[in-house]
Amino acid sequence: MLVKKAKLALQELNADSITSILLAGIIAGIVALISSVSFAALIFHGELTPYVSSGISILIATAVVAGSLFSLLSAARPVVALPDDDTAPVLALMVTLIIANSPEGTPGDVLFVTTFGALACTALLTGIVLTVLGYFRLGSLVRYLPYSVMGGYFAGAGWLMIQGALRIVYDRPLSAAQDFLAAFNVDVLWRWFPALLAAAFIRWAIRHWHRSLAMPASILLLALVFFALSALAGLSPTRLMAEGWLVGPFPESTPALFNPVLFQRSADLDWSLVVAHMSSIGTIIMLSAVSLLLTASGLSVLQRSNFDINRELMVAGFTNTVSGMGGGLVALPSMSLTELAMTVGAPNSRLVGLVVALFCALMLFLACP
Repeated sequence: MLVKKAKLALQELNADSITSILLAGIIAGIVALISSVSFAALIFHGELTPYVSSGISILIATAVVAGSLFSLLSAARPVVALPDDDTAPVLALMVTLIIANSPEGTPGDVLFVTTFGALACTALLTGIVLTVLGYFRLGSLVRYLPYSVMGGYFAGAGWLMIQGALRIVYDRPLSAAQDFLAAFNVDVLWRWFPALLAAAFIRWAIRHWHRSLAMPASILLLALVFFALSALAGLSPTRLMAEGWLVGPFPESTPALFNPVLFQRSADLDWSLVVAHMSSIGTIIMLSAVSLLLTASGLSVLQRSNFDINRELMVAGFTNTVSGMGGGLVALPSMSLTELAMTVGAPNSRLVGLVVALFCALMLFLACP
């Protein structure tokens, strides 16, 4: 079936559509790549910082695998999928709790394998539950979810994202009120205040520039300004990494699309820690289902097409089952990136998402550490 759909997509090509597909796919791919690296820095932080290069590879591989499967199987055309941004803060919190509950003196490799296994297990269980919901046609249950609950979820996820962002930029815990007060000390203020200015600029750009192109354009501009100022100050990338301004330095690693940690290193996982955090996994499963249903409804309106929500649940279930078995994370369609691809002229084609996946795959094998 996948081969048949790929052939049908290729039959739709002409010179104009190829140009539009490539342009939309590359632009959306750049944003997907930035998002994957950001999520890796958010999740693999603190004691897992030495493994952030492996985390980046895992997140980008998830974007490749999930993006390909969603593009070929989903009724949405186009659709861009990547590691789910809604559940990323909850995943980061789960990883933090696993590390905090680990016995003192636990080797870093054991911590990494256990957290990696917990993330893959979450994706696998999410896939199974979504498949069951779709098979028994329970997608309509989302209409019974109160707005207060959804609003509370998004507010909580946003707060966790803010905490994670601050923890990344100045590498200190934010578990109590005094931790936030300490952030205003002069010696750390200059670490996070530029990030606040960058966020304000991106927000301004989204409101005043072309809505869908504002995000990639502003990120590119901010990166250019950062490296220009660093060059004027005589700071090399190596020094910036050493002082915590850039992700790295990276140890040698071998990128791969599939890292079946649940099968290859099952004996090395501390399963007691994974089981102890089943409540976090259950929360992520529930949030993934809600996020998918809301995104599918939004894509239906955006593309002016009626989608079978139960079919989309089964597509997402299959994709996340494959992702989890291959050592990936929870992945879902991205409303913002799909809208971005459509805004820059992407045609009604599955190839847009495949180009995004191909772009991420090239970066994984050619540019990743």
